[in-house]
Amino acid sequence: MLTLFSIPPTHGWRQVHGVTGPAADYVWNIVPALNKNARAISFESTNFPGKYVIPIGGQEAGRLGLGAPGTDLDAVSFTVVDGLGNATALSFRSMAKATQGFYLAADGRLQGSCHYPAPSTDLALIQTPATNADATFR
Repeated sequence: MLTLFSIPPTHGWRQVHGVTGPAADYVWNIVPALNKNARAISFESTNFPGKYVIPIGGQEAGRLGLGAPGTDLDAVSFTVVDGLGNATALSFRSMAKATQGFYLAADGRLQGSCHYPAPSTDLALIQTPATNADATFR
């Protein structure tokens, strides 16, 4: 199991253990995909076990949230592919029906009603990232 997290406003994504307080809301365990696809993963919250990164839809296309998968296990599963901006890194493609093929990517729109300090960017599901680097992670 790999732990991945982001702390606002400008720290980016890093592997860290032992995070507590509000920052713990930004810590995710990368686990085998709940839909059992061998080439995919799911992002489980360390602060809210059993809750996963999931597309939330609505007025903000590509917006991600935290939720239980219910019976649609594809909604919380992401295919791992070679990095769009660097083939030695990774990109994550949504398997959810409404956003299938969209990539997890940095998105500077900063929309929503988060009660934490404003981050330097946010993550969303983007069909065509502004740059390939926006959808590439190490």
